[in-house]
Amino acid sequence: NREVKRIATHLGLSVNRLIRTSFGPFALGDLAVGAADEVKRKVIAEQLGADVARTLDVKS
Repeated sequence: NREVKRIATHLGLSVNRLIRTSFGPFALGDLAVGAADEVKRKVIAEQLGADVARTLDVKS
């Protein structure tokens, strides 16, 4: 967030607020503010790759 605000300031722009729409490869979609949702290990393996799958001992 700070990086975006610093770049905007450098360009003479003002940032009032930023809204996160995704986190890495995961889109937040309809997830309510303050809510959490479990991500299955298989989905993590599919999204983040084989190295993470091995770390989590996930069979893809």
